[in-house]
Amino acid sequence: MVNSADRIIEAIEKNGIATYEHYYQEDELINGLTTREMQQIYHELGYNIEHPPRYFGAEFIGGTGESIKSLAEEIDLIWNISLERFAQGKSKFNTEEQMLTYIYNKQGYAPGTANPYIERIWTAAHFYTASQSNFQLDIWHLPAEKAKGIKRLFLQVSNPKSLFWTLPVGEKFMKYAAGYLGIPKRNISKLIIDTVEDRKSGLKKRLSQVKKML
Repeated sequence: MVNSADRIIEAIEKNGIATYEHYYQEDELINGLTTREMQQIYHELGYNIEHPPRYFGAEFIGGTGESIKSLAEEIDLIWNISLERFAQGKSKFNTEEQMLTYIYNKQGYAPGTANPYIERIWTAAHFYTASQSNFQLDIWHLPAEKAKGIKRLFLQVSNPKSLFWTLPVGEKFMKYAAGYLGIPKRNISKLIIDTVEDRKSGLKKRLSQVKKML
């Protein structure tokens, strides 16, 4: 989270659960299933819908205490159902996102109520979606930064006297974090460090493969 949680809290209080909807084509493969295939599983579970389901991301889950309690009960249920279907050789939900998507659709939560405040942002060299508009968000989800910018930023998190803890939440903190995370684009320092770390990682993988061959 890079900004105040006030808007997210308001969305939660209004909707019970604030949902992050992610858009996919009906026949686009998402972790082993398309939304059309998910629709078929829904039918087999007795939940009939006319169109492929709306798809929800699991990087953000926020709700009232009552709603989260209900959600937890549904998660236990669909987890066990998925295990049974796997044992029977049937198609099943493969990820927490697919299970969460089923529950949100079944329980009728409004889609995309958290979308104005959160986004899945890609900063990989071959796939870059970061932009200036990200500074209008409250939460950044950065999958490609787990082993890069976020790892380096953690060194600041572990220092109670660092700017991470002393800058006020909002624009100043966003700009500070953005330098580590490559938003809206990588600065020269980040570009150099990322390149060096990518080459180190590639070299380690090749050395590991050579050892296995010896």
